[in-house]
Amino acid sequence: VDAAVDIPVALHIVANYTIDDRESRGRAMSRWRDTVLRVLFQMYAQRQRRASDKTLVLVNSPHLADLFDRTDVGLVMDSTLTEGSVVERPRLGDPRAGRERPARLLLTGRLIPEKGLWEAAEAVRLLADRGYEAELDIVGWQVPTDPVFKAFWAHVEALGISDRVRFLGYVPAGPELAAVYEAADVFLLPTS
Repeated sequence: VDAAVDIPVALHIVANYTIDDRESRGRAMSRWRDTVLRVLFQMYAQRQRRASDKTLVLVNSPHLADLFDRTDVGLVMDSTLTEGSVVERPRLGDPRAGRERPARLLLTGRLIPEKGLWEAAEAVRLLADRGYEAELDIVGWQVPTDPVFKAFWAHVEALGISDRVRFLGYVPAGPELAAVYEAADVFLLPTS
């Protein structure tokens, strides 16, 4: 145990469930569940703050950096993709996309409101309203009983675009995910 004192450690924080202004859409979970999650994350946040006094802190958004009362917090925008793992060389846009054939939009990541699910659906509707054809492919974990998924799908149906939105489920990084990216015309990253 004493030997572990000399091992460098970094604390990498990527989310904060305890904030009051977190995205409310899709949080249609029971009050008790929301309360339990908040309490657990508050305890976790306290431990993070205590641990941060003794280690390097890395966060993935400026908002998270503001939670620490220090100026040496590192901002790291990371991804599970590495350079060259998506496509070897970019292809030029297809001028027929959106007019002669539907433009394929792609959104990847965890299925949570903060990843811009609602904004992506709105983009598909706005494009349709302006005379463009677009389809939205979503890569990520899909659990039909998840309140976020249910709320998002209700929103998609209310917009009248359920025939234009497809869930591809989890796609592992590597050749399979690269093929999904290559098939897309536009990659969306509307995170908040």
